[in-house]
Amino acid sequence: MRIWIILLVVLESAIAACPVAGHGDTVHTLRLANGEWFDGHAFVRRDFYSVEGALRNHWSGAVEETLDLSGRFVVPAFADAHSHLFSDTAGFAADLERDLRAGVLFVKNPNNPTSLVSAMRKRVNQARTVDVVYANGGLTAGNGHPAQIYDGATATASPRWIDDAYFTIDDRKQLELKWPRVVAGRPDFIKVYLEHSEAHAARSHDPTRRGGFGLDPALLPTIVRRAHGAGLTVSAHVASAADFRVAMTSGVDEITHLPLERLA
Repeated sequence: MRIWIILLVVLESAIAACPVAGHGDTVHTLRLANGEWFDGHAFVRRDFYSVEGALRNHWSGAVEETLDLSGRFVVPAFADAHSHLFSDTAGFAADLERDLRAGVLFVKNPNNPTSLVSAMRKRVNQARTVDVVYANGGLTAGNGHPAQIYDGATATASPRWIDDAYFTIDDRKQLELKWPRVVAGRPDFIKVYLEHSEAHAARSHDPTRRGGFGLDPALLPTIVRRAHGAGLTVSAHVASAADFRVAMTSGVDEITHLPLERLA
């Protein structure tokens, strides 16, 4: 018997305060009928409703459309597509137990120290652990995001994690120089950082903006071509609508989170 599985992406508490809009910035009210939903003990045939971007088990208002699930099973994705757990061995047992208890079996880590990943690969992707893919250090500009996270927010901070937890690339010459080291870490995919690329020139020359910018957007198409040539997909960190557009026109494969402002 073929069992159909429906993957639901459940947005957490923020969704109730800020409903997800689509299709012309309109939030749609839907009835999800005849699905098999897990109640904590067994799968039960019941209806749910999508109202203002949140799932509800009861709704007496108008419904725009009914989706007949025809007895298909509704389950979580069993995956965390943006997690920085399993970056190093510290706390591994606790992190593993937490993810397994939550039903997370697959993890995508979009930034982790390259120097520590070899030890982690020996612990994950085993029969009784989670499966993890790693980006290793992401690509950003000098003093760009996430330098302030790993090495501190001040301009005088000691760059302990540079070209390890993050790679700084300011021009094509640096890309040529550092690319062999990037791929030598055997990343499963490439992470790039865009951070208000519409103001890159001004932010990257402002000493008070450490961590407040990312790659020069003009470099991104070249980076994407190099990554694809090496058989690697590219995931982009974006913070603005302009970043989103740059990522799309440059040919990236994935946006790691939505822009932090509305798309115009």
